[in-house]
Amino acid sequence: MTGRTRVALAVGALVLAAVTFIAVRPSGDSSSTVPTTATTTAGAAPHVIRIRGGKPVGGVHDITVKQGGRIRFTVLADAPEHVHLHGYDVEKPVGPQQPARYDLPATINGVFVIELEDAREQIGQLTVDP
Repeated sequence: MTGRTRVALAVGALVLAAVTFIAVRPSGDSSSTVPTTATTTAGAAPHVIRIRGGKPVGGVHDITVKQGGRIRFTVLADAPEHVHLHGYDVEKPVGPQQPARYDLPATINGVFVIELEDAREQIGQLTVDP
């Protein structure tokens, strides 16, 4: 194989890697309305909801757990707020240096809103399946 062929193959591989990275990376566009879905299972890492400019990055997040399991998610925000998990009636402060971490038993089945309480902005929807 000639030096020119090796260079051409290397450049092609780099271009392919760059295109793949751009295609699969999160957009970071807080105006997106595409929901993010996560199913939490035993031992799974908690779902992370990032708040930028008072909006959930990637749109409203859908989190599904089985009744009897654990509700596990963390909210990270760029400004002070309060995160309220409706139905379970748990509210926690959140801010730039203060994540709101939720880890509680899924005892009530149904669909529940996760909201930035002060701004009245829905950031997630929790579904607890029987």
